[in-house]
Amino acid sequence: MATVCRSTYSCRISRRNHNTLLHFEKATGPTERVEGQAQQLDVQKQPNSSQDSNISAAASFVDRSEQGYVFLSTALILAGDRFRNQKKCRAVLDSGSQVNFISGNLENKLQLQSKKSSLPVSGIGESRVQALSYVEVSIQSRLKNYRVKLVCYVLPTIVSKLPACPNPSKGWQIPEELLSELADPFFYNPGSVDLLIGGGVFFDITSTTTGRRPLNVKNICLNDSQFGWLVTGELGKVCLAGIRTVGETLEENWMTDSEESCFGRLSKTNQRFQEEEETLQHFRDTFQRDQDGRFVLRLPIKEEHRSLGNSLAMGTSRFINIERRLQRDDHLRKEYTNFMTVYISMGHMHEVNASQDACYLPHHPVIKTSSLTTKTRVVFDASSRTSNGTSLNDVLKRGPTVQDIISILTRFRKHQYV
Repeated sequence: MATVCRSTYSCRISRRNHNTLLHFEKATGPTERVEGQAQQLDVQKQPNSSQDSNISAAASFVDRSEQGYVFLSTALILAGDRFRNQKKCRAVLDSGSQVNFISGNLENKLQLQSKKSSLPVSGIGESRVQALSYVEVSIQSRLKNYRVKLVCYVLPTIVSKLPACPNPSKGWQIPEELLSELADPFFYNPGSVDLLIGGGVFFDITSTTTGRRPLNVKNICLNDSQFGWLVTGELGKVCLAGIRTVGETLEENWMTDSEESCFGRLSKTNQRFQEEEETLQHFRDTFQRDQDGRFVLRLPIKEEHRSLGNSLAMGTSRFINIERRLQRDDHLRKEYTNFMTVYISMGHMHEVNASQDACYLPHHPVIKTSSLTTKTRVVFDASSRTSNGTSLNDVLKRGPTVQDIISILTRFRKHQYV
C-alpha cells in the first residue's frame, strides 16, 4: 500500500514511506548481545556443529548470583462457616495491610452472609481493585486457645499461588519438638492463600513471651505466635536451569497452565464427567430385579458428603402449608388426592413409621392447564435443606443425561411416518 500512496509526506526518522507514528525503532538490547555471545561460544566449543544440526535444545546456564526466597508468615487456621463448622484455610499475616481480605472461594465455602460495600483497594505501583462486599469471619488457632472475629473484604483472588521452595541439602533443621507446633507445616509447598490478616490484629497474634529461634539454614528463623511457630526469613539459592528440548519446555508449561483451566484435569467439566462415570458404575454394581421385574438399586452417595440433618420438622411445616392451600381450593384438593392415590396403587410409595434417621421430602402441586393428560402433578423437592444446611441432592452423585433431546428429534425426523 505504501507504493501507491499519494501522500508527499514520509517518516521523519527513517525517511521511508510511512507515517512517523508507525515507525518502530528496533533497539539492540542486552538479550540480543547475550544471544550473540552464546552463538559465538557454541561455535568455539562445537567445531563440528553441522553434524548435530537436527538437535534442538534450550540453553542451560547457572546463575551464580544467589537469589533470595523470602518466606511469608503463613499459617493454617480454622474459620467458622454459616453452620458453625470449622473449615481449615491458609492465611498470611501482613502488617502492611490496613484491612483484612478473604478470597471468593473461601467465602463460598463458608456460606456467610455478605454485606455490600464499595472499597477501593490500592497496592504497590498504584494498582487498584474494588472490593464490593465484606463478611464477618470468626477464626481460631489450631494449636492455642485464641480466637477473634474479623471483618474481611471479599476479593476474587488475594494472591496467586505461592511458589514452592526447594529443600536445603541438609534439611530445614527444625527441632523435633517444634514440628507439631508449626503454624504452617507445609510452608515450603506451593499453595493458594485464602485469608489475609492485616495490621489490625497482626501484633496481637505475633506478640508472645517467647522470642525468635534461629535455624542453621541461612537467615531462616522461627517466630512464636498465637497460630504456632511462623517460618520467616530469607533463603538464598542458586538457580540452575536444566537442559531440555524446546518441545519439552513448551509441553511442561502447557500442562502446568491447563491443569486448572477450563479444559484441564481439574476442570468442572472433567470432574462432572468422572462423577457421571462413577454413577454408571455404581448402577452396574448394585442394581437388582425384583419379582415384578422392577429395578432396585442403592442411592449413589458421595464419599465425602456430610451426614444429612433432621428433615422431619421441615417436612411437617411444608406439609401443613400444602394442607392449608388444599382447603381453600376444592378442585385442587381432588386432583392432588387422585394423584397421590395413583402413586400408592402403583407401588411408588407406602406408609412408614416416623423416624429421625429418615429423609423426608416435601411435595407441592404443579398446575399446567395446557396439558391434555395430567393438568396437576405432584413434585417432590429433593433440594430442600435439612437442619444442617444440606439436602438430599447435595449428598447424591449426578448421573449422565439419559434423554438427549437432540438425538430424539433427529431420530424422529429420519422417517416419513411416525
